[in-house]
Amino acid sequence: MKGKVRLLLIVVVTAVAAAARTWWAATRAGAGEPPPPPEPVDVALEPFTTNLRDGRVVQVALVLRVAGEEAAKALEHGGMAEVRHQVYRVLRGMTAADLAGAGGMDRLQQALRAVLAGQGGGSGHGQGNPGTGSGLPAGSGTGGHAPGGGLPIQDVLITDLIVQ
Repeated sequence: MKGKVRLLLIVVVTAVAAAARTWWAATRAGAGEPPPPPEPVDVALEPFTTNLRDGRVVQVALVLRVAGEEAAKALEHGGMAEVRHQVYRVLRGMTAADLAGAGGMDRLQQALRAVLAGQGGGSGHGQGNPGTGSGLPAGSGTGGHAPGGGLPIQDVLITDLIVQ
């Protein structure tokens, strides 16, 4: 009888020790925690110069903030043509009055965020359609897809804006 109890005790202690070691290794390795998000990377675009809807000319320089180096490389090597196309579509639908003052920069930034995030014309910020009051036709977005295969564009920054 003593031999069976001793054997059972050895088995239980071994199982508890193995479970404790597994738990310790898992918590030490960070198992269960999601990896930290990649650091944002800014991608500067070549300046845009185009006619506005009212015949005036606009020149604007933009920086896209994307999620990590991989997204920046993917944008530079595969998504840039689509991004530039969508920016031109937004700009050509606006007028000089739409771009006037700080409010104009905000409207442009909101419209570009909506289009480049693939929201198909909605702002995503609870302020309705960026086309309303901004000279953009309703539904002037990408039709629901993000440029460059769904690149994680976090923000659109306007670094220069000239209307003539």
